[in-house]
Amino acid sequence: MAQVELHTPAPDFALDRAGGGTVRLSDFRDEKHVILVLNRGFA
Repeated sequence: MAQVELHTPAPDFALDRAGGGTVRLSDFRDEKHVILVLNRGFA
């Protein structure tokens, strides 16, 4: 898995929405705060 350097902007990526469609990190570029929650699954 690629690593991102600390204190640098996150690279753009796209995810499928549960209800259909796609959302990109760049869609929130001008927002003040963005919180990402990623679920890696259960062990």
